[in-house]
Amino acid sequence: GTNGKEDFRSAYLIRHKHGDAAEICSLPDLPVALSNAAGAYSSDGYFYIAGGQSQGKTSNRAFRLRVAAPKTWEPLPALPGKGRIQAAGVVQNGATGTLFLVIGGYSDETKKTFQNALIFDKRQGKWHLSSPIVADGKPIAVVGASAVSSGSMFVLCLGGVDREIFEAALQGKWGKDYLQHNDDWYKFRRSLLIYNTITDTWFTEDGSHRLARAGA
Repeated sequence: GTNGKEDFRSAYLIRHKHGDAAEICSLPDLPVALSNAAGAYSSDGYFYIAGGQSQGKTSNRAFRLRVAAPKTWEPLPALPGKGRIQAAGVVQNGATGTLFLVIGGYSDETKKTFQNALIFDKRQGKWHLSSPIVADGKPIAVVGASAVSSGSMFVLCLGGVDREIFEAALQGKWGKDYLQHNDDWYKFRRSLLIYNTITDTWFTEDGSHRLARAGA
């Protein structure tokens, strides 16, 4: 995480106990300080984290930690291509087993959003690209969104920015007033974006204004 001035290596696990009670447990420090990264937990007992920023620079590093014996973060192969900031992370099953997906995000270098997902195949030990994130003939940005697994093969992406408005902001076209508009101006995504890990396809379903949020 970050305090706006520096990024941190520290990591914590929040365990839900009874009622509203929670327990905060310290985990081993990450090998590098990270913020705005994609992370997820796998049912086979691993935390995954990838991408984001490290002390102001885009990172393409990736790691995982075994929860049952959390001694040190294990390095994974680096993300192919440029690092991804504010991508959505999730673990789901695929045709070959467990997959860690880093969906969308944006590049601080190109000032563009990524129109695909990077997928780490646990069995093969390497990354591959998904098909382009296009639904109804329109490219979709997944930035500041949340992702959860559903069933045995689906990933649901909720919320996130509007691609055209956000890329214009990255390129400085909105000036200093970008963060001064009302919520509706940003056109945060209301539809539910769904990915099928078996068929490598994206589609949308009608959503709700309650999903129209970014950074949640």
